[in-house]
Amino acid sequence: MIPLHPVTDVDHACPHCHVRLGVKGWYIPGMRNLAELACSQCGREFYGDLPAGHGLHYPMLLEKATGVVHDRVSVPWFSEWLYASYTQRRSEPLNLHVEEYKPVRRAVLLNCLDFRYGHCLLKLLNAQHYLDRRPDLGLIVLVPRYLRWLVPEGVASIWTVDLSLSRGIEWNDWLGQEIHRRIEELEECYLSVAFSHPHPDDVAIEKFTRVTPFPVHEWEERLYRPTVTFIWRGDRLWIGAPSDGIPEGEIGSSSCATLEQSLKIVTLATRLRKRLPGLDFAVAGLGKPGGLPEWILDLRMTTPDEEAERRLCQRYARSHVIMGVHGSSMLLPSAHAGAVIELMPEERWGNALQDLLLRKGDLREALFRCRVLPLTLSVDALCNVVVSLLDDWTGMLLHMQRKWCLHESGLISSAWVEAREQLHRRRSLRTLTIVTINTESPEERRVRGESLSGAADCSAGTLRELGHEAYDFYANDEALQKTWMHEHRLRVQGAQPSEPNAALLQHVRKAAEAPVRHFKDLIRPVLQALDSRHSWFYEILSTQIGHHQPDVLLVRDAGGIKGDFLKEIKPCVRLLVGQVTSTLPGRDELGCYDLVIASSPDAVAQCRSLGVRAELLGSAFDPQELVALVRQYL
Repeated sequence: MIPLHPVTDVDHACPHCHVRLGVKGWYIPGMRNLAELACSQCGREFYGDLPAGHGLHYPMLLEKATGVVHDRVSVPWFSEWLYASYTQRRSEPLNLHVEEYKPVRRAVLLNCLDFRYGHCLLKLLNAQHYLDRRPDLGLIVLVPRYLRWLVPEGVASIWTVDLSLSRGIEWNDWLGQEIHRRIEELEECYLSVAFSHPHPDDVAIEKFTRVTPFPVHEWEERLYRPTVTFIWRGDRLWIGAPSDGIPEGEIGSSSCATLEQSLKIVTLATRLRKRLPGLDFAVAGLGKPGGLPEWILDLRMTTPDEEAERRLCQRYARSHVIMGVHGSSMLLPSAHAGAVIELMPEERWGNALQDLLLRKGDLREALFRCRVLPLTLSVDALCNVVVSLLDDWTGMLLHMQRKWCLHESGLISSAWVEAREQLHRRRSLRTLTIVTINTESPEERRVRGESLSGAADCSAGTLRELGHEAYDFYANDEALQKTWMHEHRLRVQGAQPSEPNAALLQHVRKAAEAPVRHFKDLIRPVLQALDSRHSWFYEILSTQIGHHQPDVLLVRDAGGIKGDFLKEIKPCVRLLVGQVTSTLPGRDELGCYDLVIASSPDAVAQCRSLGVRAELLGSAFDPQELVALVRQYL
C-alpha cells in the first residue's frame, strides 16, 4: 500500500537538478494516480506517477508549466497517454455515484479507472487481497460504470464514475477535486498498489462474477456433451493461415478479414463436430450476431449489460475449452473455462499470458490446460489441439497429478490400480456401443414407414450425433442380414436357400386339399421346413452381437426374441433392454431383460408387478418425418 493521506510518500528526482523532489500532496483526476511535486533547487513543479498500476513499473514525470513528460524508462505509450490527457484536460462535472456500505475512518483506495478494459478489470481483481487480509481497513473501490457489476461483496464503499471506456484516459479536474475532498474526510487513507497482473493465488473469480468456474474434477462426467466456445473479437482477427484452403482477407479490407474469420470458425466447428458428435459449440463476445449455421450457438452482442455479461460467464463456466485471439476479451473466459487456447499475433508475443487468468494449482496441470499458439495456426491443427485437450486431460492427471507422484506417501498399489480402472471405465462410457434389434418383417417395416407411425428409425442417427456407436439390425430381413454377413466375409452355416423347394411346395398343396382332421400331420413337415429355413435368424443375430459386443442391446419387440436366446447372449452385453409396444410377452421373456421400456403406464405397471424393472418412455416425434408429412398433405 502507498501512503496517501494525510502524508503522501513517493520517490522522484528532478530531471534537471537530479535531486529528490519534495512531495506537496496528491491528485487523482482519473486513471492516473499522481503526486504533486516540487524541486527545491530550480523551483519547477511536477506531477509524478505514484507506484500503483502501470505507474509502479513505468513512473513518469510531467512538468506542470509546459506539459513535457519525462520518460526515463522509455515506454512511449504510457508517457503519451499522460501528455494527451494533461494537454486536453477537462473540468465538467461527471456523474459520480457513491454507495456506502460500512462507516470507515481508515481506508484503502483502489482506483480501477483506465483506458483499456483489461487494465480496469485486472486492477479490480486486487480487491480480494484487501478483503481477505486487511479487514482493519475499509476498501473503497473507484470503478467505471461498466465494471460495477464485478465489484465483490464486503467493500466499504463503491464510487462509480459514469465514464465510457473511450474516455478512460481523460484528465478531469472536477473528478480530481471531488476524490480529494472525500478522501480528506478520512483519518487515514492508503492507495492500493493495484498490480497490473495480480497473482492467481490472490484471486477467486467467483467472488467477482458470482459464477463458479468449470469444475475440472467433473471433466470426464461432462464429456457426454463436449462444450467449446470461441471468443469473438472484431478488431483482432484469426486470419493468415493459407494452409486452411480458405481465401485470406485482403489487406485493408475489414469486411473480407471478418468474413475470413467467420469461415475459419465455421470450418473449425464443422471439423470438431465430425470428431465430437455431441459437440456444443458457441461463439461469444463483442460483435453483431448472425451469419453462422443454426447449430452454432451465437452469443455475440454489441452492447452487453450486466445480466448479459453474467450469462456469458456462465457459458464460459460450462465450457471444457475456450479459445480466441490474444486480448482483454480472454480474461473472464479464461478464468471460468476448463481449458484455454490463446492464438497469439506475431507482434504480441511479449505480452503472452497477460490476458489470461489462470487458476492456482499444480504447474503441470496449468500448462496442460493453457495453450498459447501462433495466430497463423491452421484450422486442422487447432482442431487436433482441442480434441487432445478433451480426450487426454484425465489420463494426464493419472500420470502427473501430485498425489500419484509422491514417493513418501505410502501409496498402496491397489489404490493406483483402482484409479486407473476408474479412468478406463469413465473413458469407455464416453462412447457406448448400442445395437438395436428390430424383429418386424420387411413388409411390416414398409407399411410402418408409409404410415409414419410406430417405432421410428431415427434412434441410431441421434445416438451417433451424441458421440456413440449405434447400429440397427433388422433380424427378420433375410436379404439385409445375409448381405451383412457377406460384407463381413462370414458364412451362415445352417442357412437353407431362401426359395421354397419342391418338397415344401408339395406339402403345402396337400395340406390345402386335405380334410381338417389330417391337417396337423400334413402341416408338421411345413413347420419343420420353415424352422429350418429360418435357422439363419439366430445364427446371424448372435454373430452380429458377438462382432459388436454392445454395451446396450435394445430389442424393439420384447417378445420377438426367444428367451433361451436372450439368456445365451446376455453375458455378452452390459445392459439388455426390451421395448413393449403392444402385447406384453410372457414372464420367461420379460425376465431376461435388465430393463423394459414401454409407452403405456399400464404396461409399465404390469411389468413391475411381475418383478421386472420397467420405465415409461413416452411417444416422440422424429423431426425428419416433417418433410414427409408436408409432402403427404400438400
